[in-house]
Order: sequence, then structure tokens, then C-alpha cells
Amino acid sequence: MTRSKKGTAARARCLAGLLASVSLAAAGAVCAAQPSRPDFTGVWEVAPSFGGGARGGPPQAPEYNAEYKARHAAIQERIKSGKLDIGALCTPPGVPSVIGMIGLFEILDAPNGLRILYEYESQIRRIYTDGRGHPPEPDPTLNGDSVGRYEGQELVIDTVALKDSTFIENSGLPHSDAMHVVERMRMRGADTLEIAVTVEDPKALTKPYTKTFTANRVPNGVLLDYECNENQRYRINPDGSVSLTMQ
Repeated sequence: MTRSKKGTAARARCLAGLLASVSLAAAGAVCAAQPSRPDFTGVWEVAPSFGGGARGGPPQAPEYNAEYKARHAAIQERIKSGKLDIGALCTPPGVPSVIGMIGLFEILDAPNGLRILYEYESQIRRIYTDGRGHPPEPDPTLNGDSVGRYEGQELVIDTVALKDSTFIENSGLPHSDAMHVVERMRMRGADTLEIAVTVEDPKALTKPYTKTFTANRVPNGVLLDYECNENQRYRINPDGSVSLTMQ
């Protein structure tokens, strides 16, 4: 759909909602004055990723305070010694790590916002843009509580209430239960999506941690079912180390 057709469709939806109470001329004037919102819907693929490695390169560690610097060092030592393989745990990565994981993701329109479906671990995020705020005491979850607002051609997504059992990225960057994630999503052309991520954590970080992702549109892309334990080749040994078996 071209940009002009998208704008025509948006004005048509607006007119339909106003015609019941105002004249056609007045409704047309109101809708014409409304700024068009960006259309993020579609299937996308991100590179590089938070996970580092071949897709993202060596991950850059955030600026931790002393306590979390020690935690980060301990996690990295377990990874190097083979006693921790985050991918082998088969647990969803959570926000913000899921943003850059391997696989496709799909953005869908919903009456009260957007839905983001991730192929990796079959995750779903609900981004509410209907004006609501965060609940006063939200229950911590892997993907947190997300509300969004439009600032011109950007969608700003604010996420809180994230479980501290996940990582800022899947190479093993820890965070506390006070982590706050802000994503700024905007189009960089018809088939390119940019997501700028800022992580704040007053209990763990001495300054915000930022990373920007570029996602490319995948025409006719289809998300496939993902089952981490299917044909699982990794085995967690009694000492906590991880080994690969081909049997």
C-alpha cells in the first residue's frame, strides 16, 4: 500500500467515526487536520542483534555500579567456563533482549495499540497507545508492561515491571527489578524500521545504556512456530556445565 493510499484509508476511518454526530464537511475538515501516524505493520527482521556474535559483534557492557559489575564478571566467567549457556536454558529472553533476537517479528494493529509477535520463543508484546498509563503496582513479567505514545513520526514505547531473571541482552548482561526501557520506533524509508533503545536502571547502572537496531521488511514473511526443546542438543550437566550431544 502506498503512502497516499494509507492516508486515504486513515481519513476514511476517521470520517466514519465522525459522521454520526457532525456534518460531512465538518468531519472532513477535522480529519484533514489530523497528522498521519506512521504505519509499522508488517513482518521484519533485525540485524545486528542484542545477542552479539556473528549478527551483532562483541557486545558492549553497560556502565555498571560496583555490585553489578561484580555480578556481570561472575556471569561472564560462568559462560567462559562452560557452566552457563543462556540459549540452552530455553527461557524467553524478555525485553529488551527479545528485540534483537534471531528470527522474524511481526507488528499488527489493534484497537488499543499494537501487538508485536516474535518468532523467537513465540513471544507476544502488547503496546497500549490508548492513553492509559502503567498500573500503580504492575506484576513483573518477562516482557513487562508497555504503553506507547506518538511524537510526530515516532512511536515511543515505555516499558516497566520487568523480571530481573532476564538479561539486558542475551550475552549475559544482568539488570535489577528497577530496569526501565524506552524504545523509539520510526520508519527510515518504506522498508526500513529503526528502533532506538535506552535502558535505565538506578540499581545497576551508573548511566543509561543505549543501542539502535535496524529492521528490514520481509515481503510475504510468515512467522513459524518455535519450540526450543524440540530436537534439543544441549544438555545441562550435574555440575551446571553445558554440553552438546548429537545422539
